[in-house]
Amino acid sequence: MSFSKPTLLVFDLDGTLVDTFGDIAGAANHAMQLVGRPSVTVESIIPLVGGGGRNLVTRCMNDPNASEAEIDTAFAAWKKYYAEHLFDFSRPYPGTAETLITLRERGIHLAVLSNKWHGLTEGILIGLGLAPLLDAMQGQTPDKPMKH
Repeated sequence: MSFSKPTLLVFDLDGTLVDTFGDIAGAANHAMQLVGRPSVTVESIIPLVGGGGRNLVTRCMNDPNASEAEIDTAFAAWKKYYAEHLFDFSRPYPGTAETLITLRERGIHLAVLSNKWHGLTEGILIGLGLAPLLDAMQGQTPDKPMKH
């Protein structure tokens, strides 16, 4: 069996290129405290990430009877806090930059596609120095909904 060399690789952001779980959990705990809900741990947040911020906040509440108003309040608090604390703990995983450099040197185009809002996706990749290694970055926007 023979495989051809890929010409493009598309990566997720959270938990793939960058460990963002500490900052996501910090924002979740801020939101949970605001609405009087129990805090979460970094470990417990990991399986909850992936469906966008509002889904994350709803999952953290762990209450099927949570009102839309309470979810809206928690989500707004989470979003604001997270945007202000993108780099408290977030770091590229060891070897990420080196791997991306090697792939680029082999002529492979690289992109990131995230369910995170586009501005935050770009901000994290720029702030952590990974953006110059990528050909494209795309997060969620009103005209580009979540990837799943």
